[in-house]
Amino acid sequence: MKITGKCSVLLLSLALSIPYMTFSDARIDKNKRRIAQINRQVTQNRNLIIKNNRQIVVTKRTQASLQSEINDLNFQINKLQKEYNVLEQRYIELLKAIGANEKDIKASISKIQSSNAEIKVNKDEYNTKIRNYDLIRRARNINQNSGLVGARRDKLRHDAHAILDLQINKIKGIETYKKGVEQDKIKVEGIKQKNQSEATKVMSARNDLENKKKELNTAVARKNKAVAELRDLQNKLRKENITIEKNNSKLASERNRLEAQINAIIRQNAIRQQQLERQRQLALRRKQQQGSAKHENINVSQEPINVVKGTGSLIYPIRGRVVVGFGTEKVQGLKSKGIEILGTLGQSVSAADTGTVIYSGSLGGLGRVVIISHGSLITVYGNLASIRVSRNEAVRKGQSIGTLGRDSETKKPTLYFEVRHGVNIVNPMSYL
Repeated sequence: MKITGKCSVLLLSLALSIPYMTFSDARIDKNKRRIAQINRQVTQNRNLIIKNNRQIVVTKRTQASLQSEINDLNFQINKLQKEYNVLEQRYIELLKAIGANEKDIKASISKIQSSNAEIKVNKDEYNTKIRNYDLIRRARNINQNSGLVGARRDKLRHDAHAILDLQINKIKGIETYKKGVEQDKIKVEGIKQKNQSEATKVMSARNDLENKKKELNTAVARKNKAVAELRDLQNKLRKENITIEKNNSKLASERNRLEAQINAIIRQNAIRQQQLERQRQLALRRKQQQGSAKHENINVSQEPINVVKGTGSLIYPIRGRVVVGFGTEKVQGLKSKGIEILGTLGQSVSAADTGTVIYSGSLGGLGRVVIISHGSLITVYGNLASIRVSRNEAVRKGQSIGTLGRDSETKKPTLYFEVRHGVNIVNPMSYL
C-alpha cells in the first residue's frame, strides 16, 4: 500500500534518521567496546605491574637473606682460614723440627759409626799389645835363663800392664761415649716420631679445613650466582614495568581519543535530530501550504515509499541460541540495544515479519545491515555476510534477506537483531 500525507512525512523522517542513528550507535558501541577493552587491558597491565612489584619485593627479601647467608659463610671461611694458617705454621715448624731430628740422628749415626771404628782400632791395638806382651813375657823367660836381672824384668811387666790398662780405659771411654750417643739417638728418634705423628694429625686437620673451606666457597659461589640471577630478574621486571607503563599511556591516549569521538558523535546526533525535525516541520508546512492531494507523497529521492504493513508478530530471523540478551552488558558499561543469536556461517537470515526494506548497506561495526519497516515496528539485522534485498523492496515474513556473517568483535557467527517501535528501542523478546 502507498502511504501519503502526514504518515509519509513521518515515515520519510524515520527512513532518513534510523540508518544514521543506527550507524552512530554502532560507532558509539564500537568505541565503547574498544574503551572497555582498553580498560580491561589497563587493569590487567596494572595488576601485572603490582604482581611484578610484589615479585621484586620478594626477590629483594630473598636477596637480602642470601646476602646475609653469604656474609655468614664468608665469616666462617675467614675463621677457617685463620685456623688453617695456624695449622700451616705449626706444620711447617714440625717439618723443620723433623728435619733437625733427622739431621741429629744422622750425626749420631755418624758418631756411632766413628766410635765403632775407633773402638775397633783400639781393640786391634790392644790385641797387638797383648801379643807383644806375650812376646815380652816369653822373652823374659828366656832372659831368666840368660840371667836378666829381676828389676828390669819387673819394670817391663809393669809398663806392659800400664799400657794395656790405658788401652782398655780408652776403649771403655769410647764405648761409654758411643752408648751416650746411641741413647741420644733413641731420644731424638722418639722426638722425631712424636713430631711426625703430630705433623700427620696437623696435616689431616689442615686438609679437613681446606675441604670445609672449599665447600663454603662453593656455597658462596652458588649463592652469589643466585643473587646475580635475582638482580637480573629485578632489572627485567623493572624494564617490563616501564614498557607496561608506556603501553598504558598509549592506551589512555587512545581511550581519551575514543571518548572524544563518542562525545562528538552524540553532539552530531543531536544536531542531526534537530535538522531532521526542522525538515519534517518544513515538509509539513509546505504540504499544508500546497493543500493539494497530488503532492502528498514526500520523498527525498522523489520515489514513493510503498510500506507493506506487517502482522505485528515477529518470528526468529534465524534458528539458533540467544547468546546476548536485550540490555545485557556485553562489555562493562555497554548495554546491548538488541539481542544476538548464535548461528552458523552462511546461514540464511529471514525477515521477522512482512514489510518494506528502508535501508540496505553497511553500518560501521554492524557490517552489512538490513532495516525493514513493518508499519509501527522497525527491525534491524546486523552482521550479515551478504544482502539479498534492496531499498524499497517489499519482503514477506520468513523471506530470506541475506546470509549470516561474523561479529566484528567476537568473530563468531552471531546475528544482531534489533526492534524499534517508531524511533524507540524495545526488547525484541516481547514480540517474538
